[in-house]
Amino acid sequence: MIVESLPGLTVIGEVSTGTDALEAAKAEALDLMLLDYSMPGMTGLDVLIALRRRKLATRVLVLTAVVSEAIIAELREAGTDGLCLKQDAGDELASGIEAVMAGNNWMSARAREIANRQSALTALTRRERQILLLIAQGNRNRDIAEKLSISAKTVDTHRTNLMGKLDVHSLAGLIEFAARAGLLDDARPPRSG
Repeated sequence: MIVESLPGLTVIGEVSTGTDALEAAKAEALDLMLLDYSMPGMTGLDVLIALRRRKLATRVLVLTAVVSEAIIAELREAGTDGLCLKQDAGDELASGIEAVMAGNNWMSARAREIANRQSALTALTRRERQILLLIAQGNRNRDIAEKLSISAKTVDTHRTNLMGKLDVHSLAGLIEFAARAGLLDDARPPRSG
């Protein structure tokens, strides 16, 4: 319905599997293909890779229920033109389609936020990541210092550096960042060193 509502665009087919999507792209000169990242048969990523190998000019916008740094990296490397979280599709898909059809690379706001947060996380040192996790788990500076065999002043310096690197301005901001970045999903305690 969203595609049909955009001027100049017409839906010429819908398929259920990745294999069918690839066959449709080979049979028709498609301007745009919306792919589900998790399709049966061939995944959306597999279809995208096959399209790019065949040098088909089809623009591709991938929809996904879950996005992570790894998924974003895979899709970028494979040559996606756009990425939208399914839960954002109602609000942002029309803008994404227009941007992709205009020749731009595009990501929904939430996907972009996740990508930026993951990029910030990868910019941290191993020690900063350890300290961020311990802070997010509710440890105080002196507890962290004891666990990592460093001084409380060093922990405070790391916390200040973390706030600057992550552009957060409070302890609550650090905890929220860690939770949204998925650090708290990892139940393994950090190793000292």
